[in-house]
Amino acid sequence: MIDRHNIRENTKEVKESFKNRGEDTKILDQFLKKDIRWRELKKELDDFRAERNTLGKKISELKKSNKKADKEIKRSGEISKETKEKEEEVEKLEKWLKDNELCFPNLLSPTTPKGKDETENPEIRTWGKVKKFAKDVLPHDELGKMYGVLDFER
Repeated sequence: MIDRHNIRENTKEVKESFKNRGEDTKILDQFLKKDIRWRELKKELDDFRAERNTLGKKISELKKSNKKADKEIKRSGEISKETKEKEEEVEKLEKWLKDNELCFPNLLSPTTPKGKDETENPEIRTWGKVKKFAKDVLPHDELGKMYGVLDFER
């Protein structure tokens, strides 16, 4: 997972890493747009909460001095309604951002060879002897089915 802050601050490097992995970078552009919107909404919510707190104090002072606070109470209700709508949008954006953030591949080291898969990358070094088996080796999923320890049909 790549941290959201890292994506924001190092967009060029993240895109380059995506390209080197053969990934599409359009999702990053979409991610960054939604992240900007998410941050804008968070700021608006903070501003609404600050205004609501100020209005709450003002309403309290007006009521203590036996003055009408109808305008302030009405505005406070409007702020609450707007806040609720913005919070719902923030939650949707947050979920989308987190879901996509979890799917992003890790950044590649600058020394990593560029290629779509192992066939396009050069073998730099090997160690040890490669084991040769007398029979064909079965993949783990086939072995699990054969011994009854894996159940893929559920």
